[in-house]
Amino acid sequence: MKIFSAAQIREADAFTIAQEPVSSADLMERAAGKCAEWLEDHFSTAHPVYVFCGKGNNGGDGLVIARLLLEHGYTVSTGILQHSSKASAGQQLKLQALQALEPSGIYHIGDVSDFPSLPDNAVIIDAIFGTGMSRPVDGWVAGIIHRINDLRHKHIIVAIDMPSGLIADQSSLHSAVIQAHYTLSFEFYKLAFLLPENAPFAGEV
Repeated sequence: MKIFSAAQIREADAFTIAQEPVSSADLMERAAGKCAEWLEDHFSTAHPVYVFCGKGNNGGDGLVIARLLLEHGYTVSTGILQHSSKASAGQQLKLQALQALEPSGIYHIGDVSDFPSLPDNAVIIDAIFGTGMSRPVDGWVAGIIHRINDLRHKHIIVAIDMPSGLIADQSSLHSAVIQAHYTLSFEFYKLAFLLPENAPFAGEV
């Protein structure tokens, strides 16, 4: 098993984009497509899906997953956390594609009070933050993470690449971190998955 830092994984992505070659947007489609396949293998269309996306490329992955599941007959609601005034280019591109398909299923979250009520048997997709996290989550976004964790006994939580709030290369003990049942991680295990104090967060990787 090879364990790489978040910086090394970003370098590997950049190398793939340059050498294959493949665009960053297409790489996002590829990775998110595999996640959508896994979700379809594990949950039927009877499960409503709630995708929570951030403004970075992890959020872009979530937007692609939402679009693919919609195309395959799932009921999908997509909440975009307004934690930043600026979104990544990939996130903006994938948001436009989702808006073209199903604009009514997209809503903005700017505070804990915006968190939706979830029906029974919902599947929660965590695509808020990925490997770019370098500091603990705070403020109302931490409140959203706690709200999602409060629902883990009623709903299945699936994290994309990493549980949001988990820092890739270190312990995240006493931080606001998604407690996922499953983590669909890309490319490599992250060091954080192997630290015993982080055991409550990633679930089955």
